[in-house]
Amino acid sequence: MSFGIYAAGVIAGSRPFVYTRNNQPDGDIFEAAAVISALRAVSGPSGTVGRTMENVARGAVEAAADYVLPSEASLEREGIRGIARMVFLYTLNNMVTLLAMSSRAHQGWISVYTHQSRWLWADNVGFVSFGLGGRSEPGVEFIREVSPILSDTDMNNYGVLRTMSLALSEYHSRLDRTRPPMINIELFK
Repeated sequence: MSFGIYAAGVIAGSRPFVYTRNNQPDGDIFEAAAVISALRAVSGPSGTVGRTMENVARGAVEAAADYVLPSEASLEREGIRGIARMVFLYTLNNMVTLLAMSSRAHQGWISVYTHQSRWLWADNVGFVSFGLGGRSEPGVEFIREVSPILSDTDMNNYGVLRTMSLALSEYHSRLDRTRPPMINIELFK
């Protein structure tokens, strides 16, 4: 699965800040790569004309088993996914803290809206408005407040954390230091 982000705010005077990215990878990227790798390993090298249905079926079964049952490769993927999550949590924490250290941060805020579309039942949505002023650990508190809505909309993964960090970094680099940081972030799937 992939998701999109739309972030908007004001950076100087009345100049708008807009950050839009679609088709951003989330946590599923390692699973897709593992299944493709397992299929290729069993069905023979690419370009082999003599592939049989038996080889392809065996590859599908092994790929499914590797996905469901713990193996050395799946544990390695889990470790890589955990490290990526920690790195992007740290980066997001730093970006929120940098915004909270702005000269007029007591008037600033970050709002996050999440939207997960569904076909057969109601969409999942969530909203958090986080004030930057008067916080002892703004990055940690922001992550605590945003995590429930990310989980409810199936967006609590390192891909979303990475993209939010990049949007806040871009906003911080363009922000006029005489303005309070005010940014809206919309995440959609």
